Amino acid sequence: MVTAAPRTLTFDECLRLAQQNNDEFKIAQLDYDIAEAQFQAATGGFGPTVSINGAYSPGNKPTTIDIAQNTFFPGSPAASMAFSTTFPYSTRVSLSQPIFTFGKVFCGFKMAEEGLRIGGIKLRKAKEKLKADVVNNFYRALVMQENVKILEESLKRSEDMQRVTEDKYRAGEASSFDLLRAKIEVDNTRPNTRSARNGYELIMKSLKNIIGAGLDDDIALNGTLEYKKIPIEHSRIMQQFTNRNDDKEITEHAAAIAEYKKWLMVGQLFPNIALGANATFYSTNTTYHAEKEYWKNSWDITIGFQWQLFNGFKNAADIKQAAAEASKAAIAAQMAQKGLALQMDSILRGLDEYKEIIEAADKTIKQADEGYRIARQNYASGIIKSIDLRDAEVALMRAKLNYLNALYNYISKVQDLKNLTDEEQ
Repeated sequence: MVTAAPRTLTFDECLRLAQQNNDEFKIAQLDYDIAEAQFQAATGGFGPTVSINGAYSPGNKPTTIDIAQNTFFPGSPAASMAFSTTFPYSTRVSLSQPIFTFGKVFCGFKMAEEGLRIGGIKLRKAKEKLKADVVNNFYRALVMQENVKILEESLKRSEDMQRVTEDKYRAGEASSFDLLRAKIEVDNTRPNTRSARNGYELIMKSLKNIIGAGLDDDIALNGTLEYKKIPIEHSRIMQQFTNRNDDKEITEHAAAIAEYKKWLMVGQLFPNIALGANATFYSTNTTYHAEKEYWKNSWDITIGFQWQLFNGFKNAADIKQAAAEASKAAIAAQMAQKGLALQMDSILRGLDEYKEIIEAADKTIKQADEGYRIARQNYASGIIKSIDLRDAEVALMRAKLNYLNALYNYISKVQDLKNLTDEEQ
């Protein structure tokens, strides 16, 4: 039976698939579309509304007034006069244009404008978060893959040491305690290796979920963990962070929305002034004719106002609530700024720490590898005990794992730094 080769993906391919298939990113795009539609609707509040309606009345009995005989002059006959008129065919075009609303339309527009800006920032953040998720999972998978290799090598070395110890035990050169210890090391290493394999499989499933692949799809990753040193000037980065940061801008726009809402509520205390215009076209003929001579028209233009004088103190309560929300949003913006500054400080400190580990790792690994080689020779010659050999092996394994974890953390922190300072990804 021929087994299909796994699908190999690079980081760029994973990112492209995530942008195409990730459901959270699609939701963020739809949220922006909603904010854009709300802004367009608010913009329409400045313009007029135009409506048209038509009616056909196949029959009616108008209200009449009876006029007695001799009412107008002696001998005038009695008569009946229609009090209202209903036309068989009529069409009306109406226009309404707000003139002055004491800020109601303007504040609604500004709230929608701020909402659109927040939507744009959130869409950008969703794109940045998606890339950060791909970065974290892609490179974490590479780290876990290397961890599995290191632990499998460690297991193989433990098994080799067990065989050497068994040979020494049979030759009378090792004690039963040494043999027992070698077996215990093998038994202890196997679960760690199994745990590393499980961790690798779980992180791969997480990556598959992000890029929209099936959890059972056979996927291999094509990439390497590379240390790309970036210049870290703390003062410049902090200044860039202060000038522009997505989370800071969102809190500022949210505070602006709360402030506009407060003034919108104040505007509810004042009237709305609007211009109205109507044009009516009607026909008095019971038989429909499209020709111009069968139709008459009338029109009117009015300027009016609408003023709600009392609504049970609801406006006062709304103003109080909006003012409290505005103050709350301003405080939240200040708190967010402080929290983000602490987060930035943590990232910069972490980058410095991981950079030192990475730059020292090459020398450390070479020394640990040489120490393990010497320890194996000395153990085979009976100079040192198995515990000393195991210590050398653990030192080598720890040096490699520390390097891989530091490299992964460095890459992850660099991505976090880009997100916080809105640098090009």
